[in-house]
This record gives sequence, structure tokens and C-alpha cells, in this order.
Amino acid sequence: MGANQRLRQRTVWLLIIVLALGFGAVITRLAYLQLVQGEQLQQRAVEQQLSDTVINAKRGTIYDRNGKVLAQSASVWQVVLSPANFETDEQRNFVATRLAEILDLKKEDVYKQTKEDSYYVVVKRKIESEEQKQILELMNDVEDKYKLSSVIALLDDYKRYYPYSELASSVIGFTGSDDQGLSGVEYQYDSYLTGTPGRLVTATNANGTVMPFDYSQNVEAIDGNSVVLTIDETIQSIIEKYMKKGIKDNDVYNRGVCICMDVNTGEILGMATVGGYDLNDPFTISKEDKKEISEIDTDYLVKNGYLEEGSNPTDKEVDDLIKTAKSEAESMALSKMWRNKAISDTYYPGSVFKMITLSMALEEKTISSKTSFSCSGAFQLYNESIGCHHEAGHGSQNYKQALCNSCNPAFIQIGQTVGEEKFW
Repeated sequence: MGANQRLRQRTVWLLIIVLALGFGAVITRLAYLQLVQGEQLQQRAVEQQLSDTVINAKRGTIYDRNGKVLAQSASVWQVVLSPANFETDEQRNFVATRLAEILDLKKEDVYKQTKEDSYYVVVKRKIESEEQKQILELMNDVEDKYKLSSVIALLDDYKRYYPYSELASSVIGFTGSDDQGLSGVEYQYDSYLTGTPGRLVTATNANGTVMPFDYSQNVEAIDGNSVVLTIDETIQSIIEKYMKKGIKDNDVYNRGVCICMDVNTGEILGMATVGGYDLNDPFTISKEDKKEISEIDTDYLVKNGYLEEGSNPTDKEVDDLIKTAKSEAESMALSKMWRNKAISDTYYPGSVFKMITLSMALEEKTISSKTSFSCSGAFQLYNESIGCHHEAGHGSQNYKQALCNSCNPAFIQIGQTVGEEKFW
């Protein structure tokens, strides 16, 4: 075999090996993509070809025990543009001008949206019926000239509404901009009230641009469940009315609390934290709090630890600290306003506990109807003198009289008959 023949054979074998390795790598890669990553790549391909927009579900209604609506979701709309369907700058200018006027927006912002490379752009959410009516009239009036039905769409949306405004505000709570519960029953039962959002699935072209509304599929949202409270709107209204009067007549400083319960079932018929807020406007603090916050100055900074006394900060540092203090004071005012004192704050049981003290003494038979207790107006207990609300004293009394009189000295003596360990 000559040298040229051996060289040709080696070249052929080398070519075969290179081709085998190349095709082997390609086949191995194809098998990996098909068998291992196939499902994932298919999903990514679908995602590239589709645009998915969430459609809010209608939030469930909150009722009182008699079926009166305490919170409900009213129908509103969102305004959507299809910028890719605009044909002329005159059409863009007209739409931007008129929508800006109706929706109280800046014309330049709306005009910028009309130039976007998309078939789906949200201009404004949660518009009311008056704005919706004006847009529909606009579309009807100039349809022949500007073909607005191809560039403007109104989609259903929902807005939370509280018909009784302040009533039971600390119990009901409120929702945020995305309709999620932020406080009270709205927060506690958010998963029940929210429902299941729908979807607007729209095809996209090779450039990722959302296609026209004709290439979309609407998956309907499932409305949320409703919640029925044990609260009675009439009882709640009466409680709040007379609590407000009592607070005013008695110069109460830190708001007032009242709970009305059906003692046979434990159901709460009314729960009021008076000094509440408008559920339809939950982020606006009271005029009194606004006034206090506006008066925050250098003395406030020193008194509340923002500045050390005797320090010499620059004007800018003082201004920054005042802004911080005002922001924190506003947050505290909102938290205080939203707080349900009836269930969030702790209190000494006070005279309510006297029933427990008397019950244990009767059960242990450490007293009887013949046992007498004296009250001189105060009782010396260790190093402390505990007074009675009747400073002149109640004199000698049995346990029934002591209970009617809510006499502190008598109940200290009743508790002592039971003994410290058994009382505990």
C-alpha cells in the first residue's frame, strides 16, 4: 500500500469520526431538549406567544345579622387603549386630549401611551359611572371620524363601598388599592371574600407585541363569598350615638369602647370604638391629629428623642428630622384611628371581677348571708391604702349590700376569707 493510499484512508477515517462525533452531539442534544427539557421549553414558548392579564373578582358582601349591607363591591371600569391600532397623529391627539379631560390626567402622559408598541395599555383603573358615561358618549359621537371603538375599551372592575361610612369601622375594616383586606373583618376573612381572579389571555406577535382584542380569550373570574356578622346595625348605631354623647359630656380623652353581647349565646350584637373613621376614606386622619402633626417643631424633636438637648444641628438636618417625625406621627395616628380597642387593648378588670371574687367565696363557703364587712372609706393593705368610691364609707354590710355598693374594702375582706393560694 502506497503512502498516498494510506493518507486517503486516514483522511476518510478521520472524516467518519468527525461526522460521527458531530451527529452524535447533535442527536444527544436533541434528545436532551426533547426528553428532559421538552415540557419546560413548550411552556416558555406558550408564554412568549401569550400575554396574561389578571381580571379582578368581585369581592364578597359583608352583611349584618338582619341582611343589611355593611360592605359591598360596586361596579366600576378600567379604561384600556390599543395603541397599535392608531392610524394618525390627529387620532392620537384627539384621544389623548379628550381622555385627559374626562379622567383628570395629563395629556402628555396619555399621548405617550398612544405611541406604545402594544395592543393593550391601561390608562386608568376604577373609574366611576359618570366618567364611563362620558367616554361612551365620546365614542358614539365621533366613531365615524376617529374609529374610537378600535382604540378604546372599557373593562369591568370593582370598587369597595361602605354605605354606613363610620359605622362599626374598627370591626369591618377596609381594603387597599388592590382590593385586599387590610383591617378588621375585611382582613380576617380576606381569603373567603376575595374570590378567584379571572384572566384575559391575549396572543402576542413575534416582537412580543400584544395582539388586538380579537385575539384574546376571557377566563371569567369567580366572585368571592359573602360574610354575615352577628352585629346588628340598629344596635350598633344606638351604641355609637350614645357613646359619642358620653365621650363629649365627660371629656373622655382616649376614645371610648362598648360591647353589646347576647348573654345566652355569646354573640356580639354591637362593638364600638368611638372616635372611628370613614371606611370610604380610611387614610385621612382627623383634623385634631393633622393640627398636632403640623405643629411639630424643634422642641418636639428634643422632647421625643429625635435631637439631643444642647446639640447644634444644621437647618437641613432639622428639616429632615421634622419630616421624619411628622411621617412617624402620621403613621401612629392612622394606627390609633384603625385600632379596635375592644379587642386589641388590655384593661384591668376592675369592679367586673368582684363577681368572680364573690362566687369563689360562696363556693368555698367561707362567707354566708350573715357575714358582715365593714367599710370606713378605705382599707389598709400592707403599705397601701385602697380607697372606696364612697369616701365616707358604707359602714357594716353583708355580701349582697357590698356587691350592690361595689365596695372595694368589703371585697378585699371577702377575698381574704378565701386565702391567697386558693384565690390564685
